[in-house]
Amino acid sequence: MRFVPTRVHGVIDWIMAPLLIVLPWIFGFAQGGIEMWVPVTLGIVGLIVTFFTDHELGIVRKIPMIGHL
Repeated sequence: MRFVPTRVHGVIDWIMAPLLIVLPWIFGFAQGGIEMWVPVTLGIVGLIVTFFTDHELGIVRKIPMIGHL
């Protein structure tokens, strides 16, 4: 059962991943510690996974949507 259509999920992915990357600077905790690198790393991984996911906004489409979820 789908609660969120894959197109909407893709849009959320493409918005949230860059947001996670810049979050430490937005909220002022970008001092090089783990509190900075966790959201940055999650954002980078999110961009990579979204780039390769097989949905309407995926670019390469190698990861099935169920694997992405």
